[in-house]
Amino acid sequence: MEYHFIGIDVSKEKLDATLIRYESESDSEQQLAYTTVENNPKGFRSLVSWSKKNAGRGVKTDTMLFCCETTGGYDRALCDWLYG
Repeated sequence: MEYHFIGIDVSKEKLDATLIRYESESDSEQQLAYTTVENNPKGFRSLVSWSKKNAGRGVKTDTMLFCCETTGGYDRALCDWLYG
């Protein structure tokens, strides 16, 4: 099965994200794209849109996992937005 991980480095002003595709059957991974967005709801929408676009055609959102570290509370708005 193919999965997509979006690793996010969180700071007060911005989010740096890397999209990685992982293929479980071959145990292989590939970095697909990198972006920086603002750490606000507009940036969150942009991040999800960018993830869908760069993951490839036909990729379902249930194969995507957004991951970030807890950083002084700057991650909270993003986590709440993604969860909601």
